[in-house]
Amino acid sequence: MQSKQIFSIILIIFVLGSLAYMISKERKTESVPKEEVNASVPASQSQTETIAQTTPSQIASPNAPDANNSAYVVSTEQKTQSAQNEVVNASMPVSQNQNETIAQTIPSQIASPNVPEANVPHNSQLVVYYFHGDMRCPTCHKLENYAKQALETYFAEALAAGQILWQPVNVDRTENSHYVDDYKLITKSVILSETTDGKEIRWQNLDQIWKKVGNKDKYMQYIKDDINKFLEGKSQ
Repeated sequence: MQSKQIFSIILIIFVLGSLAYMISKERKTESVPKEEVNASVPASQSQTETIAQTTPSQIASPNAPDANNSAYVVSTEQKTQSAQNEVVNASMPVSQNQNETIAQTIPSQIASPNVPEANVPHNSQLVVYYFHGDMRCPTCHKLENYAKQALETYFAEALAAGQILWQPVNVDRTENSHYVDDYKLITKSVILSETTDGKEIRWQNLDQIWKKVGNKDKYMQYIKDDINKFLEGKSQ
């Protein structure tokens, strides 16, 4: 009887020990997942903090440079200002060209548009004839050359406008022989002829050319003065 009691006690102790061992093992098993979960929590929190920090500058505008990058800000402002300057400057050449054109036209076009040096009426033309023959001496050539140079020197604008016409004529040719009678020619002569609508209205023989030809300057001045007098209606 006593031995049975001892065996029962041992069995109870063994069962209790087994139970304690099993309970202890279960507790250990439950504590491991909790530690693993807790170990992963800092990483998640760190990621969350990292995301929160990067959201304003990287997530919201992932390709944008750092807002604190002053070089980028300055570069952007410079590009914007440069673009504005290009737009403004794009219209500058036109205004400058217009100003240059106006400045160029004021002296010759605006101030005195198409006004020749000689006061020739618009519907009139002054023909300056030099009549000569087949036989020509050195003095004859001077008479022609000096008269032409006087026109080119003092009446260049009127010549260019067609208001004065220089016309050498050989009266020894049959088709020109009528000029001898028309202007009562007896030698080489410079004749001024004013025409209106193609019709001659008056003329004048510069009969002092032979006296003036020995001095080129006086000869050219004589041609100039008598043409101006003729155009002013003061000719003889």
